[in-house]
Amino acid sequence: MKRIVFFILIAAAVGCKKITLKDGEQRLPNATERGRGIFACYLDEDTYIARRQEEITYNVTTGYLFLSNSNRGFQFRLFVYEGVFGPGEYSFNNTGEEWIVSDYVEWYGIKPDGLNKLQITHLDLESAIISGTFDLDLINDNGREKSIREGRFDLEMNIII
Repeated sequence: MKRIVFFILIAAAVGCKKITLKDGEQRLPNATERGRGIFACYLDEDTYIARRQEEITYNVTTGYLFLSNSNRGFQFRLFVYEGVFGPGEYSFNNTGEEWIVSDYVEWYGIKPDGLNKLQITHLDLESAIISGTFDLDLINDNGREKSIREGRFDLEMNIII
C-alpha cells in the first residue's frame, strides 16, 4: 500500500506545472481581515508591496478614509473623503496625488473613465482594523497611465471621532 501511495505522489509531482514569475513579479500576500499590515497590488507589470504604513486615518463621523504607505520605490496616497461607514463599494476622490513616484517628479491622479473602485470588506472600530480590495487607473499631466490591479489591504487604523 505504501508503495502505491509513493508512486501516486511521484506521478502527481512530475505532472505538476511549475509556475515561473518574471523579474519584478512576486505573489501578492493573501487578502486577510485581521490587521496584518498588508498593502499590496500589481502596478502595471510589477508587484508593489508596501514596507511601512505611514498613516491610515478613519473619521467615524464623516467616513473620511486616508491611506498612505511606501516601499523603496513608490509611495501611495489614497483618499475617500466621506461616506465610508461599513463594508461596501466606494469611489476614490481625485486629489491629483493618489500615486507618487519616489523622486516626486511624476504625480498621478485618478483617470476619470478608468476602473476606480474600492471594496471595503471589513471595518472593525473596536479593533481599529480595516480591510478591502481596490483597482485603479491613474494618469499624469503628460497623459502617461498606470494601472493598479488586485490591490488589497488589511491594516490597523487611527480612528478620529
